Amino acid sequence: MKYQFIALILSGALIFSYCKKGGTEAVTKHGYKYQLFETGSGNKIQPGDVTYLAAQLIHVQRDGKDSVFLDTRSNPMPFEFVMPFDSQVTTPSPIVDILPYMRKGDSVVVMQPIDSLKNLEPFMKSWKFIKHSFKVLDIINDKDRKVVQDKEAAVAAQVEKDIKAFNDNSLKDMETTPSGVKILFHEKGTGPLPKQGEAVKVLYYGVTRKDGKLFDSAYKKGSPFIFPIGEGQVIKGWEEGMALLPKGSKATLFLPAEVAYGEKGVPTFIEPNSDLVFYVEVIK
Repeated sequence: MKYQFIALILSGALIFSYCKKGGTEAVTKHGYKYQLFETGSGNKIQPGDVTYLAAQLIHVQRDGKDSVFLDTRSNPMPFEFVMPFDSQVTTPSPIVDILPYMRKGDSVVVMQPIDSLKNLEPFMKSWKFIKHSFKVLDIINDKDRKVVQDKEAAVAAQVEKDIKAFNDNSLKDMETTPSGVKILFHEKGTGPLPKQGEAVKVLYYGVTRKDGKLFDSAYKKGSPFIFPIGEGQVIKGWEEGMALLPKGSKATLFLPAEVAYGEKGVPTFIEPNSDLVFYVEVIK
């Protein structure tokens, strides 16, 4: 189906259209023609690096007509791609071929013949090739991830301490939203509050309040989660809490089940009607 095709493309190639001339023209090791615009700086992408990309995808038909199939440039949530190691690559793809040549700020256009894709959907039969263009917005390398991961133990201890104090009714000076989300600031940032639709970059550590069971952690992963505020991309309690955290803030959020995952919960991870606790750090 169409959405399955999008997933296929995103796993193998992304794009960001640049209307400018010049750039280095060459061919990747698997035969994909590309034009690279080296406008960035820093180290080139290495296996294991987390990359954030802005993309546009255009399919060109056999009769020469073209059409934009996917465009993420207006989406505040960049696409996240982890550069695989050679041993993890089983199928050639333009993005895996070209990323090792790129740095933060670089952009590229890659041409992929439609015949190089397997299991084509019927609507793709008239296509000749796909024009993949993308720009590297950010890179998080192994060293950067290790710095974040090393924080997790201290964060876990802080959450355990906060839950105990919350259950003992000994926490003071918490802010409370209309739906009952409580915010315990550990450090209130000096930056602005996020605006509607603005992308928020956050590290988080989430547990169930009942037993302190960890169900998700950006600290464990070593890279931040990015989402647009007020767009319904996260649970209601997160929307309310994060909207009140200036950039640079560190806080613990206590979410009633009603504004978390409610009666459904999350099978194997979160029981129904579970109150949740999140330690969050809003990246400046």
